[in-house]
Amino acid sequence: MFSRLLRVCVLFGLATGVWAADPFPPLTDADWEELAAGLDVSPPCTVTVDGKTTAAVGQLVRLDALCGSEVSVLWHLVGGQADWWDTSNDGRTVFFAAPTAGEYRFVLAAACVIPNSPAPTLQLVEHVVTVRGPAPGPGPTPTPGPGPGPDPTPTPPKPVLPAGRFGVAQIVYDGVSTMPATDKPMVLAVSNNYSAVAAQCAAGVVGSLKGAIDRVRSANVTLFGSRRDDHLKAWGTGLAQKLADLDKAGKLATSDDWRCLLEEIALGLRTWGAN
Repeated sequence: MFSRLLRVCVLFGLATGVWAADPFPPLTDADWEELAAGLDVSPPCTVTVDGKTTAAVGQLVRLDALCGSEVSVLWHLVGGQADWWDTSNDGRTVFFAAPTAGEYRFVLAAACVIPNSPAPTLQLVEHVVTVRGPAPGPGPTPTPGPGPGPDPTPTPPKPVLPAGRFGVAQIVYDGVSTMPATDKPMVLAVSNNYSAVAAQCAAGVVGSLKGAIDRVRSANVTLFGSRRDDHLKAWGTGLAQKLADLDKAGKLATSDDWRCLLEEIALGLRTWGAN
């Protein structure tokens, strides 16, 4: 999908023999999802967690990292205490027991060795164990206090981002705001890559929208390795339809349009990732 001006240039090149074929193939649905999500391809090796997702207070839970021998792993329990869990089997097995009810999120970091690659690729896998306790009893009769305290602090309203030229920033913010707060550093880093490619569009060094997509993809692969984050893929798929509609309407015709589009995406990502 290209602007009418770019199509004229391509046809002129074909007619004069400068190009033997269209140098910029049409953008596919996958391309739109890559532009929206910003990450590339599937992970090079499979890493999963096997174990219970529910348990009672004090019940022993076993979790196993299922992966090949070439993968090294490291576990982390978010918000828990070190004496609630331990590892065995060279770190591939976790034993866990919680003294209180709640949701306990384990993060498994796996370093996959890629053939002919200068460095391993990091993958993160989450596994949540919901621990349930006995229902609380009636308890003692409370002693009347001095009265109600101050009103609780109200939840701040969701920010309303500038509409801009394409109205994309708010769509991006609403999509990533459903992600876990622990993903904010990753989202902020991705926003910087969109801003950098937007600056390249402004400088006139990007020759097509396809080229802009490739530059964003390359920058994010440099950050995270050859993996695609499921959270980013989810919001990127929703944004892809908006981008396809803009291109179909001829609104992504110039390098300044590409610059503006990437800056709006970066604004939506940065607003959530930095707060």
